[in-house]
Amino acid sequence: MSKLLVTSEQIEQADDIFQTALHEVFDNKRFGRRAMDRLLHNPAFVRRLKVLMRDVALPDNHKSEQLLTYLGYPLEYKVMPICEQIDFFENLFALDGMHARLFAADVVKKEVLRNNRSLKKAKAWFVIPNLFRFVENFFPNEKDFAKQYCLAVEKMIGILSKNNKGNKNVYRSYFMGNLLPSFFQLDPFTLDALQSIHQKQPWDIWIIPAQFGREHKGESVHRVRETYLANEFGMPSFCIANMLLTHPERLTGWDQLQITCPGDMLRDGSAGSFLKSTGFSCRIDEINFLPIANSRKDQRSGPVTGFLLR
Repeated sequence: MSKLLVTSEQIEQADDIFQTALHEVFDNKRFGRRAMDRLLHNPAFVRRLKVLMRDVALPDNHKSEQLLTYLGYPLEYKVMPICEQIDFFENLFALDGMHARLFAADVVKKEVLRNNRSLKKAKAWFVIPNLFRFVENFFPNEKDFAKQYCLAVEKMIGILSKNNKGNKNVYRSYFMGNLLPSFFQLDPFTLDALQSIHQKQPWDIWIIPAQFGREHKGESVHRVRETYLANEFGMPSFCIANMLLTHPERLTGWDQLQITCPGDMLRDGSAGSFLKSTGFSCRIDEINFLPIANSRKDQRSGPVTGFLLR
C-alpha cells in the first residue's frame, strides 16, 4: 500500500466524519444488521464512495480552461547541475551554500526524484535563495513581509536584466517601481508551502524539486491550482526569476513555451479581487514580466510548480 500524502490528524478527522455519518444514518429502526451487511458487501458502495471523494476533493470547475499545445522547452535548455547552481548564487549574493551542498548530496544519493511517487511530475532540482533570508538581508529596514516580497521581486527583475548571461533578450517589467502589497501578493497556499520549505531548509539556499511549465502547459492558473498534487504548489515570480537566472536558455523566443507564475496574486483594478497572476513572456528582443488573467487558457504558456518533500 502506498504511503498517504495526508497527515495523521486529517485521517483522524476523516474517521470522525465517517463514524458520525454512520451513526446518523443507522440511528433509525429501518436500518439494522441486514442493512449494514448489504452496505458492506456491495461493491457499488465503495465505488460510489470513491467517486464522491474524488469529485469533492478534486473539483473540475475549470476543466474547460486548458488547451492542447505542441510547444515545449527550447532545444538549448538543459538543467544546470545542483552544485553549479549553488556556486552561482554563492557568488552572486555572497550566500553560504554549505548546508545546501550537504542537503543536495543526500537527496541526489537517494535518487529522490526517481524513487518518490509524490514527485513524479517534478523533473529537476532547482536552487533558489531562501526568500525569508533574502528579504531580511536586502531589506532590513522594512518589517512588513508583504512589502518585502514586492521589493524582492522588483530586485530580481532588475538582476535578471543585468545577468542574462549573453542572452540577447532584455527583461522589462510592467510594474517596475509600482509593486505594492495592496494589489500584488503571494498566494496563501504558496506562502504556506515556502514556510514549510524554510522549516526544513532554514539556511541561505533552498533546493526545490520543480517543473518549468511543461507538465501544465496550456492550463489556466485556475485549472492548475485546482489540480495540484497533494505536495504541489504554484511557484511565485521570485522563485521563477531565480530559476531563469541559472537557466536563461529556458525562455529565448516566442515560439517556445512561455511562463506563468501561479504562486502570485494580482488584484484586478484598485478595488477588485485577485483575479490575475503574473508571467514571463518573450516578445522579439525582450522578455516581459506582466499580468496574466487566472482564467486565461493559453497554448503558448505553462504554469511553473514546485513540490514539497514528504
